[in-house]
Amino acid sequence: MPAATVRARAERGALPILQGLMVARLRIGRELADGWVEIEADGPSLDVLARQLAGLGSQVEVLGPPQARKRLAYLAGELASLHWLSAETGGESAVPDEFVDLRR
Repeated sequence: MPAATVRARAERGALPILQGLMVARLRIGRELADGWVEIEADGPSLDVLARQLAGLGSQVEVLGPPQARKRLAYLAGELASLHWLSAETGGESAVPDEFVDLRR
């Protein structure tokens, strides 16, 4: 029995990747008017699900629960602070602190 479930919408092109990643833990719903598709995914925790779905970037939008959305936002800040470096700052993060530290 899964410990966590997220509701999301995904670009149609992301479905093969999601199916390979989630296997039987993925349920594909109806196609939305904008061409995206409703999905639900199960996993051992919201943290694990957020980390798995984060790899698809903007091809997946988690709709709920709110804790999963917050975790994804935090992961985005972590990734931005690690990878978004500016040459003008000598390699220090060019991302504003209020964006990076979403734990506050």
